[in-house]
Parts: sequence; structure tokens; C-alpha cells
Amino acid sequence: MNNINKRLLTTTALLLCSFYAQAATITVTGTDNSLADDGLCSISEAIINANNDFQTHIDCAAGSGADTINLSADITLMTEYENDATWGSTGTPPVTTAITLDGQGHILERDDMANTCAIDFTSDTGEFRILRVTSTGNLTLDNTVVRGGCSDSNGQTNSDGGGIVNEGTLSIVNSVIDNNQSGGYGGGLHSVGGTIENIENTTFSNNYAQLRGGGLNQYNGIIAAITNTTFSNNTGTDGGGIYVEDMTVSMMNNLTFSGNTANFGSAMVNQFATVSNLQNSLFHNGSSCGYANGFGSTFTGSNNIADGTSGANCPGILSGTTLSAATVGPLADNGCVTPLADGSCVMTHALLANSEVLDVAVGGTAADQRGFNADGLRDIGAYEAQIPVVIAPADVVQEATGPNTNTPALGSATATDADSDDLSLTTSNDAATNYPLGVHTVTWTATDNHGHQGTDTQSLTVQDTTPPVLSLVGSSPENLNLGDTYSDAGATATDLVDDDTVLTGTIVVNNPVNTNVAGSYTVTYNVSDNAGNPAAQITRTVNVNGNLQIQLSTYSLNFGGVLIGQNQAQVITVTNSGTVDLTLNSLGTLSAPFAVTGGNCDPLPITLTPGSDCTIEVTFSPSDSSNQTAQLSITSNAPSSPDVIDIAGRGSAGAVTPVPTLSQWALILLSGLMVLGGLRYRRERLD
Repeated sequence: MNNINKRLLTTTALLLCSFYAQAATITVTGTDNSLADDGLCSISEAIINANNDFQTHIDCAAGSGADTINLSADITLMTEYENDATWGSTGTPPVTTAITLDGQGHILERDDMANTCAIDFTSDTGEFRILRVTSTGNLTLDNTVVRGGCSDSNGQTNSDGGGIVNEGTLSIVNSVIDNNQSGGYGGGLHSVGGTIENIENTTFSNNYAQLRGGGLNQYNGIIAAITNTTFSNNTGTDGGGIYVEDMTVSMMNNLTFSGNTANFGSAMVNQFATVSNLQNSLFHNGSSCGYANGFGSTFTGSNNIADGTSGANCPGILSGTTLSAATVGPLADNGCVTPLADGSCVMTHALLANSEVLDVAVGGTAADQRGFNADGLRDIGAYEAQIPVVIAPADVVQEATGPNTNTPALGSATATDADSDDLSLTTSNDAATNYPLGVHTVTWTATDNHGHQGTDTQSLTVQDTTPPVLSLVGSSPENLNLGDTYSDAGATATDLVDDDTVLTGTIVVNNPVNTNVAGSYTVTYNVSDNAGNPAAQITRTVNVNGNLQIQLSTYSLNFGGVLIGQNQAQVITVTNSGTVDLTLNSLGTLSAPFAVTGGNCDPLPITLTPGSDCTIEVTFSPSDSSNQTAQLSITSNAPSSPDVIDIAGRGSAGAVTPVPTLSQWALILLSGLMVLGGLRYRRERLD
């Protein structure tokens, strides 16, 4: 195979690979629009490669089908790229194929520091628009700021489209068209005969058209949908925000018009176009509409709202509801889901607290221009107010300290806000200084920098589990005699919560005292507070004394002499000689050689009914010959208590001559008679 054939095969293979290759991603690394083999891929080189589906410029990846061009930095267009015979100067190559330009949040702008813009019908050096889409082109502009374009001419070429001119198919998403100027139509965007498939989540701001459509101008063609888009501070002779003519707009939903200016239709002009379903849109700060009907044109809308200076000739303005102009904020960075490359967000008009447009959209978009989901019902306009989310601290249970209890430490609520710096939120609660018993609701409120408030509630329970305290009035025990009159002195009750006087009046007294019957009586006192807490019961002892007497068989024990080492016991009888029960409580302690060794009075205490008795056995056990004495005391409930018995005894080392008792004398006499009888009998026998 010769070299020519080899080259043909190689070329054919490359063409086939290119035909079937997937779309390419081309990353722009340069910061201007130059064409130079400098190792940096410029925006101009990237568009050329994408249009050509080839690596025309080696600094950029080759194009291949519906390519995506990503910006990695802000781009400043220093000079025009083309000066088209029809459209005049543009700073970048025209888009002739399907391209997605993803700015990654970066700015694509004309160098307005070096190049001024004077709309004076003269095409000066450095005056050029930013982008142009031809009739074969299909551009999706995503997350890009198009700024500072300037389209002017001396009448030889069109000066329309200060920022972008479109003859093909165009979609703009999450972008900003700002501060562009046109000597003709469409300060920000001019579309003629082409199709705008979608403009979404985009802001047209500060654009200027010498003629029509300060923000956007469309002549012929189709606009399929404009949603979640803001037109602010744009200026045109007619149609400060939007001008459409001889074409169809299928749907416009959740738009915000504010501060646009024009001689006719500061917000929007419909010139012989069919505009269907302009809905859920907000007209603010002098935003009016213009409508030139004819040729079958229509201008319909629903659920739109305007302030007192706006809404004239606009379709679907709500009757009976006027937007408070002060509830719409200025164009500002109000947060977003996806920020621009510098961290800022596409600017919007915030809806402030109590605005009439909150939660009243019908069939609105699911999320707002900034990417935040609807918070309940969708708001009218491009902006959706985000209500702070509050989480109240845990419920608190507090023990009462009085009829009204000072509010305890409640903890701290946490608050978050989707579109605000959480640190800017202020939280507060409506807790009172003090609370009575019961379950109370404390409402915590978080307020964001737009005045929107979110709430959550905390339960504060003030409970009374502390029982009241009872105190006796008078003494206990009280001693009475039979037949006396007893009047109970009562008791008092005190409580942290309930009124003491009222509570004292509810004391339940159980008084069993009968002064006609001797005995010991217990009076009981009980009370419960209104919370059902019972006080500890208190009692009073009342003694009704009858004829209470104790009788001892002896008050003196004399053991006489007792052999050392021997024991001798004597018994004391204790008798209840009164008419009421006698209680023996205790005996005194005896020390050796005396001891209590028995008797049925033990164990003590013991109660003797009237006429009954018991015995106490005392034993003397001498260990030497000294005289011993002691006293035994008996304590009882008798008035004579304690009763004392004197005890004496002596230890003996030899025989002890006891004092004969009566029976011993009888034995001695009998023995003597027997001896005398025996002697007489013996004498008679001897005789």
C-alpha cells in the first residue's frame, strides 16, 4: 500500500471517529478573546473548535457534536472578534452549532475600562456586543454573567442586541444579563426570527436600548417560556423590560418587573404578538404594560399583582389587592443555592414581611429564581420568601415556689434560614416574668433580615408536688382529770402555693377524747393542698387521768445476815390499787450483791389493770462481811413515780443464829415436852 492510500485510510478513519464521537467538553483557560498559540485556550478558540467539530486551535480540545464550553475564570474581551456586514461588531465568534456555554459562575464582559460605550450612531473602536447566535446556532447559556456589551453603528449594520443577538435557538439559565447597551433594539438581548426555548432563573438588569426592549426584544419567532426571571432597572424607548412583536410567547410565569423605564410600557410591550398566560408576576416601582392589538394578537394573564404605581394595561392584575411597594426590596444579593464564582448570587428583589404576594401564587413554579423551593404555597414573582425554621428548646417542668413562680431558665432555641446567614437571625420568646400552676406555651420566634418570622413552641409546666406543713397549736401531751372539759387547740397549715388561711380551714381533725373515761387519747390532724399533696400527719396526746395508784408490798427489804457465798431472795408485790390502768415502765439498776432475779413483772413495760398485781424477786448474794444497802426504783404512770424500795443486808462468815420464827418456837417447845415425857417414863419403870 502506497503512502497516498495510507493517508486516505487514516483521514477516513479520523472522519468516521469524529462523526461518531460523543460531545466534547472544552475548558477555557485564558482570560481574553485572543487567537494565539500560547498554551491557553481562549473563549474565541473554544467557540471555533466547537463550531468546527475539530481542533482548529491546538490550545483547546477539539469540538465534537453538541459541545460544552466551561469557563474557568472571568473573561474580558479586549477587542472585537468580527465585524459582520449585517450585525456589526461582536467580541466572540458567532455560534453556528449546538453549544452549551457554562460560565461556572464567571463573568464574560467587554473591557469597558479601555473601551468606552457611547450610543451615538457611530461604531467606535471597542464597541461590540458579547455573543451572537446565527440561524444555525443553538446556544444554551448557563451560569454566566454577560456584562458590558455595547452595540452601536453608523447605520451600515444593525446595532441591535447590546449583550446578545440571536437568530437561531437560545436558552438562558441561571445567568445575569447586565449593563449592556444597544443603539437599536434589545439592550440585553435581541432575538429576531429565532426561538428562545427557555429563559429561567435569570436577571436582566441595568440594560439600555436606544429603541425598543431595554432588557429583551423579540421580533418574529417564538418564546416558549420565561420563568423565575427578574427585569430590573432596564431602559428603552418602548418596553423597558420586554418588547415582543409579531410573534408568540407561550408562557411567562413568576416574573418580577421593577424600576424599568420607557415612554410606553415600562415593564413590557406586546406589539401584535400572541402572549398567553402571563401569570404569578409582580409589577413594582412604576412597571406598566403596553399593548398594540391587531392581526389576531392576544395579551392574557392571571394572578398578577401590582403596586399603586404599576400594572397599567397589564393582564390579569388582581382586583382588590394592591401590592405595598415597601414590601419589595431593592435589587440585591439575597442568597442562592448555587453562587457565582466569586461567591455572590444573582441579584433579585426580596419580598419583605407581610407582603401581599406571599403564598398566593396559583400554579407557580416549584422553586424560585435563586433555587429555593417554595415554602408552602409559592409567592408571586421570581422570589420566594424563606421562613426561618425554629427549633424551640426542650419542654421545661418547674416546681412551684409560690402562687406565681418566676420563669426558670428556658434554654435557647436554634434557628436556620435557607437564604440567610444564620448568624443574622434574631430569636426571642414571649415568656412572662412568672406563671401560676399549669401548662403554659412559650412561643419562640426567629426573624431574618427581611422581617420574615418562623416560630416554634415550648411547653412550660409549673407543678406543685410539695406537700403542705402542719403545726400544732398548743402543747402535747395534754393531761386532764376525769370530768374535765377538753377543747382542742387545733393546728395550722402552711403551703408554698395555696392560701394558708384557707388551707388551715380545711384541716381534718379526728378527736376521740372522752373525758368521762380515763385513758390516753390521740388526736390526729390531716390536710391536702389543692394539688392533692397530703401533709405529713401530726398528732396530739391527751391523757385523761382517773384514780391512778400503785401499792407495793413493802418499801424496805432487810435480808439480815446471809452467809457469804449463799443467796437469799425476797419478793415484792406490785398492785394496781387505783381505778385506771397502771403501766410499769422500768426498774432501776441494782449492782452486786443485789440483783433482780425474777418475778412476773418482767418484761417491762407491763400494764396492770385495776386490782391486778405482779411480783419482783430480789436476791442478796454477799461476798464479804460488810453491810450492804441499795435502792430499787420503779417508774410508772402513777403520780408517785418513781417509787423507791430501800434494800439492806449483811454478809456473815460463821454460823448465823437466826431469829426464831413462831413455827420454830413451837418445834422447840414440842421437843422439850418430848424430852420430859421420856424422862418420866424411865422413872416409872425404875420404880
